[in-house]
Amino acid sequence: MQKSTFLVCYDYGIGGVWFLMDAKNTDDINKLHPQFNASIDKPEWMDAEDKEEYVSSAKSCGHHWDIDDEPEGWLKECLSE
Repeated sequence: MQKSTFLVCYDYGIGGVWFLMDAKNTDDINKLHPQFNASIDKPEWMDAEDKEEYVSSAKSCGHHWDIDDEPEGWLKECLSE
């Protein structure tokens, strides 16, 4: 099965960090990292324009990882908390 890119949120209580993760499906992300919320498309409250902005922002910040790669940068810091 080929991987797709999913929009993922790390909700830290008073806000969240949005990023992109490549995986076969959202279940793989949610099982490996239960602290994250991976969406197949986008949350119900988010419209298509908002999604474009979140995806663009994640890309410009370098917040795009592959589930099978060793975490680095912000993701590594987040997972070590």
